[in-house]
Amino acid sequence: MNQNLHVPLSIITLVALFIVSALFFSQFSSVSQRLDALEKVAREGSAFTFGGLPADWTNPEAPAQSLPLEEKDVPNGAIKLQVTAQGFSPNTFTVKAGEKVTLAAKSADQWVHTFVFDDPKLTDVSLGLASGETRGITFFAPKKKGEYKFFCNVPGHRGRGEEGVMIVK
Repeated sequence: MNQNLHVPLSIITLVALFIVSALFFSQFSSVSQRLDALEKVAREGSAFTFGGLPADWTNPEAPAQSLPLEEKDVPNGAIKLQVTAQGFSPNTFTVKAGEKVTLAAKSADQWVHTFVFDDPKLTDVSLGLASGETRGITFFAPKKKGEYKFFCNVPGHRGRGEEGVMIVK
């Protein structure tokens, strides 16, 4: 990479980090609330929403990805997917219309992957996975029966076969 680009990219990264931090901390009215929130994250490893509340990845009303999970932390009955450069495994799963769905996806190779749906009604159902990482999400399946395509939206990954279908019956 060109040496001249290092400084501007570093500055852009710092500005972006500052903006995200400002958005997060603007939700707390006092310095002590901000420090309490940071202490809770450090102590419990909790993720927070912009409202300052812990993100609950098991709440189907407000889908949010979990923090990284160990295999033992994946709930019984969860649909388990793995994604590699060869694609999703399994690349098809079936759910009932309107039912609560808990999904756990793992990046099973050295690449970063995502899990997203094509259907705009399922935009909140998305996962970002670092290499070797497992994350979960809980959501309600659409009430409309049909096939809903999912894929990895990292550039080039869908084209190499990282896609699948959720069948709603």
